[in-house]
Amino acid sequence: MKEQAKNILIAVIASGMFSTLISWMYNSQNSVTGRYNDIIESYEHVVDDLKEELQECKSIARELDQLKLDVKLIQLSSQDSPDAEWIKSTDLRMLWMNKAYEQTWLIPYGLSQNDYINKQDTSIWGMEIGMMYMKNDRWVLENEAVWRGIEYVDHPPYGKRILLVTKWPIEFDGKVIGIRGRAVEQDLWK
Repeated sequence: MKEQAKNILIAVIASGMFSTLISWMYNSQNSVTGRYNDIIESYEHVVDDLKEELQECKSIARELDQLKLDVKLIQLSSQDSPDAEWIKSTDLRMLWMNKAYEQTWLIPYGLSQNDYINKQDTSIWGMEIGMMYMKNDRWVLENEAVWRGIEYVDHPPYGKRILLVTKWPIEFDGKVIGIRGRAVEQDLWK
């Protein structure tokens, strides 16, 4: 049997089939290796693209962190003002107020910022006073200008307190996006 296999091998080699077989095996291996190399190269491009996107995301995250710090600085700079200050949306919802606003106007009513944020003036001050505030806010929005005038608030146990109020539009990219306000209490009693 060994002799017979030896003779078949000699016949295959002599006929040139062996070199064809070896060549086919070599080409098949190169073809598979080439496909694997193409796949690896494709993944390397994907990895490079992902690395670039990751760097861009990290850059954006750093910019957002800086923006948060900038916003916090602006908030804190107004937070310590002795005068009541606030920011409202264009639909006249209270978005932010400083400590002086809360301590002077809300705490005596047993309220806090949380009771006022995202609500309109009428839900806190009632219809008469709330509508007066909102009328002046609308004037700021319609005229895109500063409004200065007198407003008042009922303040227990003192009754109506007179306020000198300044309201102005907050603009971004040439569009009014909110209203900023400041109230200074007067020694006038009504």
